[in-house]
Amino acid sequence: MIEGKKVGIATSDLDVNILVEADRVSDIRLGIIVRDGSQEPDQKPKIVEGGFVLDQSVDKSKFYEKWGVSPSALPFSLQSNDAFKAEIQDRLNDARKSDKILMLQFGANWCPDCLVLSRTLSSDTVRDYFKGHFVLVNIDVGRFQKNIDIAASFGVDIAAGIPAAAFVFPDGARVSTTGFGELTDSRSYNPDEILAFLEDVVSKKSVHRVR
Repeated sequence: MIEGKKVGIATSDLDVNILVEADRVSDIRLGIIVRDGSQEPDQKPKIVEGGFVLDQSVDKSKFYEKWGVSPSALPFSLQSNDAFKAEIQDRLNDARKSDKILMLQFGANWCPDCLVLSRTLSSDTVRDYFKGHFVLVNIDVGRFQKNIDIAASFGVDIAAGIPAAAFVFPDGARVSTTGFGELTDSRSYNPDEILAFLEDVVSKKSVHRVR
């Protein structure tokens, strides 16, 4: 998911976004996007030129149910920046000892594509291969304002969209990243496609587009 300036109008399971460009509502014929899915939780009503606000209630449980995750087991914890850094170091040590690749996934619990990718990594199709080759740390980026320094230290620009990932290889000297939004549309990929993506990371030691 890529953060942008938009005004959301949601009815039931229909989410309509009117793009805002140069502080003006764009031509609706060109600027309207309709996508399936409930509004992201915690999304604030948007104020547009003229001062009006589009308000609506947000049903978080419905949102998480739609994307196949439990509200009690969300993938991205809200721990501190220092705690994430300590976890990364610990998991990097684990990865080196077990000769596995450390995957740092940058995302957020409001992001459908982040939730879908996390669900896919634990799916029957992907789970065994992933556990056999990777160690995972999920890092919360909030609304693109948290843990930016951690992402930058691994060469990840989250402005390109989330989920984003960095892969640190066992020797610690090689880092490959999703620099071109390879995973930002994870809800469009099936488990076999994500598995093939991970197999490429392992065999080619670099990131390639999901195929």
